[in-house]
Formats: sequence, structure tokens, C-alpha cells
Amino acid sequence: ARPVSITTGLAYDTYGSNPYFIVADINNCCIRKFSLHTEMWSSKQMENQQKILKHPFAVTTITKGITAVADPKNHRVSFFSPKGTLLSHLGDETTLSNPRSIAYCDKKQCLVVLDDGDKKIKIFFLQDVYGKLYETIV
Repeated sequence: ARPVSITTGLAYDTYGSNPYFIVADINNCCIRKFSLHTEMWSSKQMENQQKILKHPFAVTTITKGITAVADPKNHRVSFFSPKGTLLSHLGDETTLSNPRSIAYCDKKQCLVVLDDGDKKIKIFFLQDVYGKLYETIV
């Protein structure tokens, strides 16, 4: 595995039997999952060398160990399973200009996205297939 290059995001999760960390690795265009002692997987390994992530910037974990990744150059947030499989995307050029930071609100089951492109905070309700925009905060 290539060494972790420039990291821009870090998330910690305790889903499953072992806690783990997710790291956004910009230069290698991937996210990586680490246990306390070793790398568990890289999104590059899971995507057959396709560039699913162009510029992973921020990461957070949501329900059941799913990882959400802000990807500004793709204008979207991507969701990965606990094993690193791509599940879906949220957004495109019309809904997310430059997502730079994300946070998950468990109580409301929503993803809060800081969109640096249009300088807004956007909230997505996640029960409707990862992403019905229901509020924009200026």
C-alpha cells in the first residue's frame, strides 16, 4: 500500500467489534480505514483503480458504519460501506458546488454539508436514498 500522503479529514467510529479511523488522502485520491494497529482497506483497492474520488476532503461516519466523504472536485458526497464498497453519491454540480466539510446528526438522521462554492451550509435528510435537500442555511 502507498503511504498516506496529504490528509484532510479524519473520522473515528466504533461500529462493529473494533473501533477504527477513516482518513481522507487527497494526493492518492482515496479514503483509508485503519484499525488501531493496521490499515484495513483503501477505497482505491475497492474501486478497481477507477477514480471514484477526485479530491476527498472531509470524512464522517453515519449509521451502521457507513462512511460519508466530501469530494469537492466531483461536486458530491460519496457513501462507502464498512467494507469499503461504494454505495451511492449525494449531489452534483447543481446541488453541491464545492463540499468542504461534513458532519452527521444522528438524532435527525441528516448530513450537514459546508459548501464552500456557494458559501452555504446545506442539510440533507438521509432517509430518502441518501439525500433529499430539506434546508439551506446561509
